[in-house]
Amino acid sequence: MAMSTGGLQVDVLNREAKADVRVTARGELCAVATHILRWVTNPKEANEPGR
Repeated sequence: MAMSTGGLQVDVLNREAKADVRVTARGELCAVATHILRWVTNPKEANEPGR
């Protein structure tokens, strides 16, 4: 079984990254997915003075 990720797209303005994932077994495509990672501000840190 092999897994590969397609082009990684990073969108700094929307604070997210996306990667296409394809899984093959014995030369046949078994699964396709899009991995989405979104980062957010930690509310505790955002409310600290000096930020």
